[in-house]
This record gives sequence, structure tokens and C-alpha cells, in this order.
Amino acid sequence: MTKQWASQLLVAAALLIFLAMGLWNLGGPLPWWDEGWTLSVARNVAERGIYARLLDGQPSAHGLEAAIPITEAVALSFKLLGVGLWQGRVPGVLCGAVALGLLFLVASRAYDRSVAWAAMLGTVLLAGHPQLNLLIMARQVLGEVPMLAALLGALLCVEASGRGRYRFLPLAIVLGALTMQLKAQAQPFWIAGLLCGFVAALLLRQRSYIFTLAATLAGSLLLFRPLLAVFEWFARPLFPASQLTGILEITGLVLDLGNRSFTLLVVALFGLPTMLGVLYATWKWWQEYRSAPAEANTLVLRAVLLGMVGSWTVWFLTLSSGMTRYLFPMLFLGSIFAAVLLRDLTSGFDLPGTVRQLALTLTQRRLTRTSASAWLAMLLVALAFSLSMVALSKYYLLATDDSVLQVARLLNASAPTSRIETYESELHFLLDRSYVYPPDQTQVSLTKRWMLGQNVPLNYDPLAADPDYLVIGQFAHGSDLYRPSIAAGHFRLIEQIGRYEVYARVRP
Repeated sequence: MTKQWASQLLVAAALLIFLAMGLWNLGGPLPWWDEGWTLSVARNVAERGIYARLLDGQPSAHGLEAAIPITEAVALSFKLLGVGLWQGRVPGVLCGAVALGLLFLVASRAYDRSVAWAAMLGTVLLAGHPQLNLLIMARQVLGEVPMLAALLGALLCVEASGRGRYRFLPLAIVLGALTMQLKAQAQPFWIAGLLCGFVAALLLRQRSYIFTLAATLAGSLLLFRPLLAVFEWFARPLFPASQLTGILEITGLVLDLGNRSFTLLVVALFGLPTMLGVLYATWKWWQEYRSAPAEANTLVLRAVLLGMVGSWTVWFLTLSSGMTRYLFPMLFLGSIFAAVLLRDLTSGFDLPGTVRQLALTLTQRRLTRTSASAWLAMLLVALAFSLSMVALSKYYLLATDDSVLQVARLLNASAPTSRIETYESELHFLLDRSYVYPPDQTQVSLTKRWMLGQNVPLNYDPLAADPDYLVIGQFAHGSDLYRPSIAAGHFRLIEQIGRYEVYARVRP
């Protein structure tokens, strides 16, 4: 067996291990609000053949679920495996394995296999927050991981076309448009990355890359709307998607100083290796550019990655709401640059040599450039690894909570004519009774209240639909959404199951 074949088999084995780890206890972690909307629409697609939510037992407008391809993939999983939580999460795990394999290939093209291995391991072992860890994120019904798989696939096609294999250019355009479809948040950073690569290609006089990047950028933007039309034709939603006003103010254009302090803290605590890696890789890029490199193609690919990761970081620090999950794509792609930094700090991942440098500092009480690099690498890895182990222990190894299933069984055992009021969307796809919930615009008002401290009115009456039961979980707990009705004595607590409170209607 050749060395290349052995290396490929080792990568395949690593991906199979990740896949097995992802599928283990897949239904154990409690679902949450963002997952619920996708799961409920997917169930309706699988069982009723309609792309819609239900409201009081009737089809209603969709709008808060993930992109159509993701929702349809979950629906397909329901059709093949049955309706359930673990079945809905299977597509995400598969996308996670694909994204991890593509990350290895992109890192290999941009640098080398040692960096690729370090990046691949770092996304799981050095991601210190559950919303930043690939293993945990892939086990949820969200859009980030499928988007990253499409984005990395597009980058590989861009790299191939940039080297003169133009047959990959159409696929790069399609995957670029798909990337923006799967997660609209990625659009400005996709554009920024391609523009940075285009400038780098101009500076390096790489004609193939100049043409490829210009065509990919223009083509993916032009294909965006037609591709959406194709997805909508396939899904055939019964109603147009619900529209939210003010959503940008709570997600992508937040100027509150408190949020800025929080984003800085999140990056400092969980993104320090990546931030230092990006700065170091940028400096190295400039040094290599000035030395007239033989592998100019590689520098263009690195420029694309640096443009994406750098622009995402600037946005997160200056304009985002500070939700930790919004940092995940940047850290996932930036793991390549964190790996480059650690490689150079440890003289090519020379573990014995690094340990010797650490020991020499203690024995000789003298700090050299090499030993300082070893200590920096050790401190960065130790901090990230310890935080990652805490996150994996709590949200992976010990994540078993079936309270949502218990609540669903309790409610499904009620009278067939029962009506349930709940904003805990993860319950919706499990209920066989009619349920009602606030309009989507309520989400914006609630977020402005708890995140920005704005005293905006909540124009919602939970008694309007005359519900028999009320369920409050993590999302609605502590807000003023249902508190006045409970305080007025319209509902009484009948069951506490995990984080859920089940109330019965008090009728005169």
C-alpha cells in the first residue's frame, strides 16, 4: 500500500469515527426553539405533503424554518426513518461529516496535510463552546453546517478552476449560490472572500483565477434568485413566507455598546487561537507575496479564505447581536489558520521538541524565541482543550433529556379537541393536538426586550384562541408574554417536567 493510499484511508477512518460519534445518542440532547420550526414544517411535508406550518390545526405560512433544501432533507429523513427527533437530526450529522472532509481538502490545498489534520481535529477538540463545536452543531437541525459544506465544496471547485480545470466552474457557481441559499447570513462574507481573492489574483497576475473568481462571484449572485425559484417550485409552499420587520436590528446591525463588549469577550475567550492565526496568516501571506512565490495559486486560495474569515470576524465584533452561534462559521473556517499558527509555533508539530523547550525554560530560567513560541502554543491549546472538554461532557456525553417527549405524551393524552398555547416550537412537531402560538413578529419584540433592554410592547393576547393548556419552556420563560395571564389567574400550573411548565386553563 502506497503512502498516499494509507493517508486517504486514515482520513476516511477519521470521518467514519466522526459520523459514528455524531449518530450516537442523537435524540438525547433536548431540542430547542430554532430546531422546532424546521422539524414541524418537515413533518407536515412528510405526512401531509404540504410545505407549511400548522396553526390551530390548519396550514399556515412558513417562515422561521431553515432553508427549503434543509427542511426537505429532514422531511426525507422522516419519510425513510419515521418522525422523531433523532431522525430529524440525521441530515445534519451527514452534512457535518461532509463539511469536515471538505475542510481537510481545502486546508491541504491551501497549506499541507499536517495543517489539514490539525484543522480537522481542532474543530472538535479545541472548540470551547457548544455552539462553536462541529460535533455538537452538526447534531442539530440548523443551517450553519450544511451551508459550510456547500461553501467548502464551492471553494474546492474555485481552486480547481483557478488552476485551469474550467469544467469545475459551473459547479462552483451553483454551490456558491447554494451557500447563500442555505444561510442568507453567509452572503456578504462569500462576496468579501471572492473579492479579496480577486484582488490577490490581480496582484499575482493569475489570469485563470481572475476569470474564475469574477465568473463565480457574478454567476452565483445571478443564480441566487433563479435557484430560490427552483426550490420553491419543488417545495410548493401553500403560502408566502411570513415577513419580519426589524429583524436586522436584532441580528446583523446591532449598535448597542453592551453587545459590543459581549462580542469582544466571546472572541477573546473562545476565538483567540483563530484570531491570532488569522493575523499571523495575513502577515505570512504578505511576506510570501513580496518574495515572488512559485505557488501563487495557493496564495489566491488563502486570500479567499482570509477575506471570508476576516470579514466575518469584523462583522461579529462590530455589528452582530453577539449570539455565540454566529461565530461558528468563522471559527470553523479559521481553524485552518489556527492550525498554521500552531504548526509554526511548534516547529512543524514537533511534540518532543516542544516539550523540551518547555522544560528548558523551567530548568534554565531563560526565555528564548523558540521556547516562548512553545509556551504560547501550549497555553492556547490548554485553554481551548479544557473548555472544549467541558462543552463536550455537558452537551454531548451527558446530554440526555426526554422532558420534551414527556410533555408531548402528556398533552397528546388530553381530549382530542384540546387546544394548546405554546411558543416552544420544539413541541410542535411532536403534538397530535391543535396548538397555537404568537405571530412571528413577536420574536423581534421579545428579542429587543431581553437582548437590547428595549421596553417594546407585546401586542399578543394568549386567551384569544381560547386554549385549554399553556406550556412555557426556555424561550418564553421569564418574559412578559404569558406572565400577565398567569398572574391574572387564567391558568394554573399542573405539571413541571424538566424546564417545561404545563398549565391548565382556569374557566369561570
